[in-house]
Amino acid sequence: MLDTDALNRPLNILIPKFLQFFKHTSPKIRSHAIACVNQFIIGRSQALMVNIDAFIQNLFFLANDDDPEVRKNICRAIVMLLEVRMDRLVPHMTSIIDYMLARTQDADEGVSLEACEFWLSLADEPVCKEALQPHLDRLIPVLVRGMKYSEIDIILLRGDVEEDEMVPDREEDIRPRFHRSRNHHVDGGGGVIMAASPDGVDLVIYFCLR
Repeated sequence: MLDTDALNRPLNILIPKFLQFFKHTSPKIRSHAIACVNQFIIGRSQALMVNIDAFIQNLFFLANDDDPEVRKNICRAIVMLLEVRMDRLVPHMTSIIDYMLARTQDADEGVSLEACEFWLSLADEPVCKEALQPHLDRLIPVLVRGMKYSEIDIILLRGDVEEDEMVPDREEDIRPRFHRSRNHHVDGGGGVIMAASPDGVDLVIYFCLR
């Protein structure tokens, strides 16, 4: 409704205003401004599409922001833009991959989890193989390190193992639990990496490694 003539298209005013707030001195306002714009990516809002280049430029401007919530929302935005406006990201793909590699290793666990979604989404795109091939020597070690449970996780999980180690796993016990609405998959020839976050949340990363 915010993008319709029925309400005189208020998004035409709101989107540019949100973009201005990307450079606000308050990290909370910066974070909320990105989150507000993110709401209109998947729906391909006309007001956002008109300002898409300014949006992407502002995301790049905040790439090194110190606030973890800002970094989370940047990762979310880039993941959604992969699906909606890949054409605008392709010219910057090397820089984006470098950024997501850094965010996958972010000290903030929430940021690193959001960054992991990028690799899942990229694997669904036709440019996956060409885009990732030059970076696999750096990417794979990062993901493999993320597979390792911490000592605390092992202690917490060990109780479950000792109690039911002789009981066959049910299908729901082994199904990946960290999975967004999109159906990430690779049709044949792809590699699969199982990873676990520090809090025990399982991740499945699919790659076009053919």
